[in-house]
Amino acid sequence: MPLCEELLGCYKGLLNIINPDLPTLQYAM
Repeated sequence: MPLCEELLGCYKGLLNIINPDLPTLQYAM
């Protein structure tokens, strides 16, 4: 599970870099 959480964190980070205006939390969930 820790790996999955790390991947989600990286995914949210990438979304923030690509488009900070998007609600990244919704995509993460």
